[in-house]
Amino acid sequence: MNYLVMTVILVVLVLMFIFLILREVNAWYWKINQRIHLLERQTISLQKIEVQLNKLTGHIPEGISAEEDKLVIQDQVTDFNDFCPACNNSISTSDQFCPSCGLRLV
Repeated sequence: MNYLVMTVILVVLVLMFIFLILREVNAWYWKINQRIHLLERQTISLQKIEVQLNKLTGHIPEGISAEEDKLVIQDQVTDFNDFCPACNNSISTSDQFCPSCGLRLV
């Protein structure tokens, strides 16, 4: 009985490991991770546009002050990372040069 339980646990662990590996390969092949990154960039851009429109119209969303809204957007922008167009390594918005390949970033 004990041998059967250990065998079942081992098979489940191996199957979970194989699933995780195949999931990463599938995400890489279909570029899902890049799509998620692009959606995050779009969200930040839309939030910036919303803040600018609220400034123009004088409208402040319910439940949040204009100062809090500014701080939320600023925090999200400072945490935002992009990818180098030359080597595709992660870069931050504050980088002037790619830390990996040295490409000058605009």
